[in-house]
Amino acid sequence: MGGSAARWRSSTLSSTTGAIRVKVRADHRVTSRSAHIAVGVDMEGGLARALGIWVQVEEGSSFWAHVCAELANRGVADVLIVCCDGLVGLPEAVEATWERAWDRFTPFLAFGPMLRRVIYTTNSIESLNYQLRKVSKNRGSFPSDAAVVKLLWLAICDIEDKRARERDKEAGLRADKRRAKGRLVQGQVTTDWKQALSQLTAAYPERVAPYL
Repeated sequence: MGGSAARWRSSTLSSTTGAIRVKVRADHRVTSRSAHIAVGVDMEGGLARALGIWVQVEEGSSFWAHVCAELANRGVADVLIVCCDGLVGLPEAVEATWERAWDRFTPFLAFGPMLRRVIYTTNSIESLNYQLRKVSKNRGSFPSDAAVVKLLWLAICDIEDKRARERDKEAGLRADKRRAKGRLVQGQVTTDWKQALSQLTAAYPERVAPYL
């Protein structure tokens, strides 16, 4: 969804996914589907951009394998941690897509509090989904999966543009007088990122150090 593969290989450290429920017309009937959105976080802790949008009726290992493969094709070269959070088929898809499958997942509590918060937090993706649900909820049904992806992607671009214009208007005001909202995705800063990155580096020195 934009950006060179080389940039993602060198700077994207993690991503998070979330789903929005939509209705799509297919085979003369309307079905409820989930639109999953992946958002990348760069090495500076900023939400870089939406990495992709996938629409699916049911989750399963084949669907998540497709998502993992597309993320790899778009430049995601390495994955340290995956929080499956009950998603059906994701653990199997992850094991099938890694160069080195894990025998087991590292216990969540083995990481420090700052890193746990960054790994598990849903604030950034839920904020994005909240804005996108306002756009999609009154649309009734969509003619195709592609129409869902197009609407959500254009909505992200439109929201970012509107927020940027609002910030430009307040550029000369004192901080306590500014009311414009921050970035929705691209450039939004992840809370406590420096501490979390430090803990990641300590846990995986040979994996993280090459990207610093």
